[in-house]
This record gives sequence, structure tokens and C-alpha cells, in this order.
Amino acid sequence: MNIRESTSIYGAQIQAYRKQIGDVQQQRKKLENKIKNTSGGKEKYAGEAASLELTYNMLMEKLNEYQDYMEKVNEKKNVIKEGVDTKNQAKAVEEEFENLGKILTVVRRMIKGDIVPSSDEKKVMEYDDKLYQMAKNAQMMAQMQKEKLKKHKSLWEDEEPLEMEDGDEVADNSQAPMGAPEIAEVSDIEINIGE
Repeated sequence: MNIRESTSIYGAQIQAYRKQIGDVQQQRKKLENKIKNTSGGKEKYAGEAASLELTYNMLMEKLNEYQDYMEKVNEKKNVIKEGVDTKNQAKAVEEEFENLGKILTVVRRMIKGDIVPSSDEKKVMEYDDKLYQMAKNAQMMAQMQKEKLKKHKSLWEDEEPLEMEDGDEVADNSQAPMGAPEIAEVSDIEINIGE
């Protein structure tokens, strides 16, 4: 079972148990009123009171078991998501350094008077307008002194878009932690002591 499935299954169980616990608490209050308003009510409704108390305790025990497991699921999901996010961040930083290297190469070529594609010049301009102006001025001056100009292809020509993984998606599809509690339907947990 993956994390997404376990979150769905155990989340639904937790909601069902909370609702049932609320219902049992209401029944307990009604029974307390019956006991108070009935002569010998404590003895008369002792079985019903014991049944409700046992049911309540069993529901709470199972709810706590599910909640403890969901904490483990969420911890594992967060660890996986943070790992993917860190990996994505490292990819983005690496790409940024590669782009910076390409920009500096284009600037160096321009300063030497070489001809670079306008798309590469645009990348330099987008990165730093002042650096671009300085390189463009140096390029024009160098070109006046050269007889033969070297022409370059774009450094970004074969660039593939950076692929980032979705941390939530990876985490949701990861294996859920071991030790998942057995699913017990709420309706199965009800103690009936003779009334």
C-alpha cells in the first residue's frame, strides 16, 4: 500500500471513529440523565452504562492506534518530500551555474569581437543589462581591429528544459510505513451487555 492509499483509508477510518465516539458520548450523556432522573437508575442502567463505557474505550483505543500510524505516514511523506525538494533545488542551482558559465562565455566571445547569436546576446542582456552593454561596446571596438570575425553557434541551442519532480507526488506513491493497523469497521466495535 502506498502513502496516498493509506492516507485515504486511515483518514476515512479516523473520521468514522471520531463520529462514532461523538455518538457514544451523546448516548452516555443521555444515560447519565436517565440515571439521575430514575429511582435506582444506577443499578437499573448499570449494564447499559458498562456497555457504553467499554464501547467508548475500545473506539478510543482504535482511534489512537490509527492516529499514531497516520503520524508515521505523515512523517515518512514529509521526509520523502523534503528529499525530493532538496534534489530539485540542487538541480536548479546546478542549472543556474551552468547558465552563468554560458553567459560568461558569451561575454568573453563578444569582448574578443566574435559574432554570437542574437538569442545568446539576449540571454546576457536579461542576466545583466550593464554587463551586456559593456560586452557589446567591447565587441564593436574589437571588430574594428579584426579582419576576420569568428562566428559561434548558440550555447543554449540543445538545451532541454529542467525537469523537476513533484515532491508530493513522489511521496504519495512511496511505500507506506510498515505496521499498518488492521482495519476494523466502526460498526464492529459495540459491546452489548444485557439490558
